Amino acid sequence: MGVEHVPYKCSVCGKTFEGGALIVGGKILCPDCARIYEEIIDECLAEALEKMINGEKVVVDQCLDNHANDISRLGFSKSHFKAAILSRLARVLPRQV
Repeated sequence: MGVEHVPYKCSVCGKTFEGGALIVGGKILCPDCARIYEEIIDECLAEALEKMINGEKVVVDQCLDNHANDISRLGFSKSHFKAAILSRLARVLPRQV
């Protein structure tokens, strides 16, 4: 007897898929929705790092506002993305005592 494989179903778009899921909180994201999720974080993180390098003020909310439609479609809050971005920023910044 073999184990029956059950495909995943995306919590965002409802697409059924075999693999490549990203699980965030209680949501399962298909590869397409996962790509959008990661692109939002990567774009805002890159923008923030670039501003920091140039000595400019970093306002993550401005970048997230540019992705408001995708954030809404994915069903996550703006604060969820902000926390993810700030968490990643904290990993690359020098530790201050």
